[in-house]
Amino acid sequence: MRFVIVLTNEIVLDHAHGENLVSGLEKFTNSPVFRIRLKYYFKDVGTSPLALDDELSINRLKEFIKDLGDFASNNDMVVRTTKDFDDYLEKEENHINERRRVGMDIKAHHENIEIGMGEFKEILDTNMSPRPLTEMQLWDAYYMAVMKKVCNFSVPGSGKTATTLGMYSFLKTLGKVDRLLMIGPINSFGSWLDEFESCFGDPPRYFNIQEDKGMGAQGVELKLKFDSKATELFLFNYESLDKYAQIVKKYVVDDRTMVVLDEVHRIKSTSGVRAAETMDVVKEARYLVSLTGTPIPNNYTDIYNMFNMTLGLNYKDLMGFEKNELKNPSPDVKARINESIQPFFCRTTKEALGVPPADPEILYPITASDEECRLFSELRTFLRNNQLTFFIRALQMESDPRMIYKALDDNIINFLDLDESGPIDREGLGGQYHDVGMSSKMRKCLEIVNGLVKENKNVIVWCIFKDSIRTISEKLRDMGISSEVVYGDIPVSDRHQILNKFKSGQCQVLVANPHTLAESVSLHSVCHDAVYYEYTHNLVHFLQSKDRIHRLGLPQGQYTRFHVLYLDYGERISPSSLDLKILDRLHAKEDIMYAAIERGELEIMPSEEEDLRLILGEYFKSYR
Repeated sequence: MRFVIVLTNEIVLDHAHGENLVSGLEKFTNSPVFRIRLKYYFKDVGTSPLALDDELSINRLKEFIKDLGDFASNNDMVVRTTKDFDDYLEKEENHINERRRVGMDIKAHHENIEIGMGEFKEILDTNMSPRPLTEMQLWDAYYMAVMKKVCNFSVPGSGKTATTLGMYSFLKTLGKVDRLLMIGPINSFGSWLDEFESCFGDPPRYFNIQEDKGMGAQGVELKLKFDSKATELFLFNYESLDKYAQIVKKYVVDDRTMVVLDEVHRIKSTSGVRAAETMDVVKEARYLVSLTGTPIPNNYTDIYNMFNMTLGLNYKDLMGFEKNELKNPSPDVKARINESIQPFFCRTTKEALGVPPADPEILYPITASDEECRLFSELRTFLRNNQLTFFIRALQMESDPRMIYKALDDNIINFLDLDESGPIDREGLGGQYHDVGMSSKMRKCLEIVNGLVKENKNVIVWCIFKDSIRTISEKLRDMGISSEVVYGDIPVSDRHQILNKFKSGQCQVLVANPHTLAESVSLHSVCHDAVYYEYTHNLVHFLQSKDRIHRLGLPQGQYTRFHVLYLDYGERISPSSLDLKILDRLHAKEDIMYAAIERGELEIMPSEEEDLRLILGEYFKSYR
């Protein structure tokens, strides 16, 4: 506890003792400076002596001392610190500097740490003999175990789950933890169970909230109360904490629980209710790792969200940046931000892990029909005042023109943050209804998939719209090709079964959208060809869709191919291909991300407004 003792002519800062000598307290607390600037540093201004807020960081404490000095000099007083207070301040600052040093030393692969890499590797090679970690994974796991609370921003497909299990295995061997709580998206549950068995040879005794939520809150509480000590892996999704946060906090999380926040970018803001619930649940954990392979940040406030979630009360001491400082930082501040966060995250690429490179994208130009050209031009005129809606409707038209005469479904509206968009009137475009029939793009997609299947290859087809997913699957079945679909309306309980059918060879083609099948799904053992029928400028989903089949674990020499379709309007429309404009934008953002990784920094990705301006700008020159 830190105290402020106010005497007649001096103000004393003390640690732990807080002698009750407060002869000048009333003058102090009634002063305008106290009410305006100083009272916010205190836990309770009605106590005697005054106790500073327990959550006050070292940086904030230094600010307080400065503000207190200003008050004292203006009131003919002096500020004095006790030896206990000085010792406390020095100890905390040394601890902060040591954590920073250790983090940077491990990232530089120095072995001047208390627990050497040799001992660490020996333990993990024994514990994880069914599937040992690569050297880079070992270093990341070692870094996370020693640092205790950190982020892992390694790219999708780089084996973050196995690396994190390596950290857990080491800590368990040392007797520091005996169970693992994973909070993440429902899609990741199967991957955690599969990875656990692959890494250790035996399945864990686990609790899955999706399997047990039917028993209700009381039933879940009873099960955790009596079974939690014998359970090794707990699986909760972020949304489930709305109902079960206090139960998890009471029966699962203690100082012997390692916590993983998987796909932590799902928690959009630390000021939201879900973030507060998650932080409350995990704050007692001694070991916590936040995982995300999503390109970050859209702006530097993302750093505050993720590191505050990970470091908790230590964030302000270790990072030192408030939200308002991160909104529009100058180049100098950006440099200081990147320097500040370096000790507290690791980031490994697939190249560094030795994943064989994917083949260059195979592009398939498709010549648009005259009717498709006319419909594109009429859509552009009709929706010239709502370019985002035009963007979506043009993509629909290229895939299946019938979709533009339907209302956009909620998944697309939410996915692209659109205002609700009703159907286009059947007679609204050029005063006529366009019946294009099967689109040129659909015809080519079916041809490509059929050719791959004839070569006895499994194929995943990526779409955006659920109508396209269903249509492609139906037409493939009409052609005698077995196929399954995954999109938002498919129950979560069914998705795992569908993926297992695909992995076991019971169906040859999987048709899905990346925002449903984006995270923690591995198909690289059975599928090496992906067909991109529809795609947007969303780099996260583009990269994650690729990483479903291009991941750590591929043998050297194994090809991975991405077959990308694009519609070409030729000289009739300028620019001649909306799809190519989207691809150019995706590739430009990929370059930004990988250049930042090479520099060891976190990238700032362009805004959606900038993306759409660069993709659509030339199409609307005549309307400016």
